[in-house]
Amino acid sequence: PTPGPTGEPTVSPSFFPTLSPTISPKPTDKPTFDPDDPSLTFFCGTSWAQADETCGMRCPTGNSDDCPAEYQCWAFTSCDEERGIQTYEPTGPPTPQPVAIYVPGYGGAQVPVFGGQDYSQLRITTSPAPTTSKSPTVEPTLPPGVVAKELLATYYSGA
Repeated sequence: PTPGPTGEPTVSPSFFPTLSPTISPKPTDKPTFDPDDPSLTFFCGTSWAQADETCGMRCPTGNSDDCPAEYQCWAFTSCDEERGIQTYEPTGPPTPQPVAIYVPGYGGAQVPVFGGQDYSQLRITTSPAPTTSKSPTVEPTLPPGVVAKELLATYYSGA
């Protein structure tokens, strides 16, 4: 059972007790910022104009590492609040991660086989059927368009 109230105040464990309860302000939905802080105008974008127009995401440190991969941090935009960065649906299935196959090597080292590619997943293809060629001759065959020197000597220019 809980003991009943007494007429004596409870001794506070603190050396500096509060005389009356403190009431904190209700938390806000969004963080509050100092309106004179210039870093509030730093926004991510592909260019200053794009960052200024879209006001997508703040980068208050001024560092582009705070932005998504294709964006940089741009200072002194006219933005006063974040509007969010629009993303698009993926255009197709993700590229599968390469498969690495390793075999034990010298001294216990793991050595990749075939450059780390699993060739068992590739499709088998068929080469075209070989064509038959003419029977070999004693005289060499000239490529098409080439005239033998002996034939050139028989041409007469008429001069």
